[in-house]
Amino acid sequence: MNKNFNLASRQRKHNASHFDSKQKRADSLQPSPYFSTLNGFCKFSYRGVVIERGQGTYQIGRRIVISGFPVDSVSGIWTDARMLKLAIDLAIEQACPERHKAVMEQYRNWKCPACGSVALVDSKDIHTKWKYVTDSWGNEERIDTGVKLLTCNYCSEEVDSSDISYVSSDVFL
Repeated sequence: MNKNFNLASRQRKHNASHFDSKQKRADSLQPSPYFSTLNGFCKFSYRGVVIERGQGTYQIGRRIVISGFPVDSVSGIWTDARMLKLAIDLAIEQACPERHKAVMEQYRNWKCPACGSVALVDSKDIHTKWKYVTDSWGNEERIDTGVKLLTCNYCSEEVDSSDISYVSSDVFL
């Protein structure tokens, strides 16, 4: 028998390495802290046309209100983003430029500072920040602070709507 052989020390080394591998596996299964719109659902505006992307397919997200825009040319579900982009570009050439400019101002994209995702600024995502105070009777009252907050759809971060950074709508996501 070898006097330098210690079964307990070998077992401790094995258990430590086994614990580390279990910990690495558990860490790899955890979702990353950053959210992305690459594979999931995304609603964005491309040159004034609202588009919904989900699981590799594209479709028009809202009724197109640009006069002279041939809606039938872009209706349906698209799987090729490049072809949809070309169809929208060709349809915008036929549309009224004044109305197109107004619609582009209405539908704008913004970038979340917390997660970096780009999404459409939607009125349902903007809400008022309230301040709650208790009066002398013990009743809670709600006071409008005048601050409008925009909630990110991907990471639920609240950003002051006056501080958001807008992204050009000429980029197709």
